[in-house]
Amino acid sequence: MKIKLIISLYFAIALCASANAANMDEIIIAAEEQIAKQQHLEKVALNLNVERILVGQSDLELLEVNCLPSGRTARIKVMAADGEHNMVGSYDRAVLLPMALHHIEKGQMIEEGDIALLKWQARQQGKHHILTTEEAVGQQARHRITPYHPIRNTDLQQKTAVTKGKQVTIKFVRGDLSIKSYGEAQEAGSIGQRIRVRNIDSNKIISATVHDEDTVEAAR
Repeated sequence: MKIKLIISLYFAIALCASANAANMDEIIIAAEEQIAKQQHLEKVALNLNVERILVGQSDLELLEVNCLPSGRTARIKVMAADGEHNMVGSYDRAVLLPMALHHIEKGQMIEEGDIALLKWQARQQGKHHILTTEEAVGQQARHRITPYHPIRNTDLQQKTAVTKGKQVTIKFVRGDLSIKSYGEAQEAGSIGQRIRVRNIDSNKIISATVHDEDTVEAAR
């Protein structure tokens, strides 16, 4: 009976330790929640100087979170397999901004599973950062987008309508007069974007606005 009791107690302790075990991302989330409570803030973003040895470990335990009186600085104490670790980080009021969850390659169409609303320090929010995921879903990446950084409106563009080298109809417009010619796109472009087009008749390069997948418009 005594052996069974000891074994049961051992597994109970092990289960309890397992329940408290966390990786570094989970530690930061828990620390942010404690800081928010201590500072009476709705959301907090913590930029923690994480010790390299703790990265990738999944058996960490958050022991203590202290907000220092000088500036928005917090000291975090974590228990790892090799003992206690003390780390310092800065925190600030947070906002939720759309961010990529992985690298989004240039030209890739953005889907709902590619992005999410994540916390970012409010003082680092820029006027070019988009505010909702709807602004990004269905758009095309203008260049490679880095994960876990706010997405800017300059990172996005409408789907490419005209590809480089495509044969297009050039519509020259002057008042009520409209003349059609043919050309070759010298670069890719989305609807509403100005691109360079070679006029096949004159062999000259002109600037034209993409109207649809087959037509560009140029002033005459």
